[in-house]
Amino acid sequence: MDNQLKEVLEKSLNLFFKYGIKSVSMNDIAQNMGMSKKTLYVLFKNKEDLVKQVFDFEFVTTTERVNKETEAARDSVEFMWIMSNVFIDLFGTVSPVAFFDMKKYYHSIYDNHLSKVNYWLYELIYSNINVGIEEKVYRPCVDADIMAKIFISRSDFCENELLFPVDKYPKHILFSEYIEYHIRGIASVLGVELLEKYKSNKK
Repeated sequence: MDNQLKEVLEKSLNLFFKYGIKSVSMNDIAQNMGMSKKTLYVLFKNKEDLVKQVFDFEFVTTTERVNKETEAARDSVEFMWIMSNVFIDLFGTVSPVAFFDMKKYYHSIYDNHLSKVNYWLYELIYSNINVGIEEKVYRPCVDADIMAKIFISRSDFCENELLFPVDKYPKHILFSEYIEYHIRGIASVLGVELLEKYKSNKK
């Protein structure tokens, strides 16, 4: 990827995550980059094109980070624990307005992004469960396909601000509780012991 393009995508992503998408104009991005709007429009056809490329970039960087950091996992429980910490770290940088704006104003981009994320998560969780069963950290009766799909179907609960208003329930707390709920639901006695160990180490 061209260095200039990468820099614009990174800067735009940071601005979207901080202020939302609707309130950040092409002019704002050009000014933050120290470039003219004309140069920006050489890289992107319009704002919709920029938004699409920004979130394609975000998907790639997030999956690469998860893949890299989970390489250190010694078992499937630790894999989930490390993965959850990556997401929790990311939640700390994202304004809820960003994905609300994408869903409202760039619906097709949002749907495509969500589809890619869900497919990636399904493959990740499905594999994790099967490996965890072999390691005996998850119960042998767990159905990997069903549990992976349940994990995905529930993972957007953080967006439900009627149940979990953001001022009362920070996303990183919600997701941490959700990951522990998931692991405890499928873990063997050994798996629960490992979970407690990793929680203790974090403290």
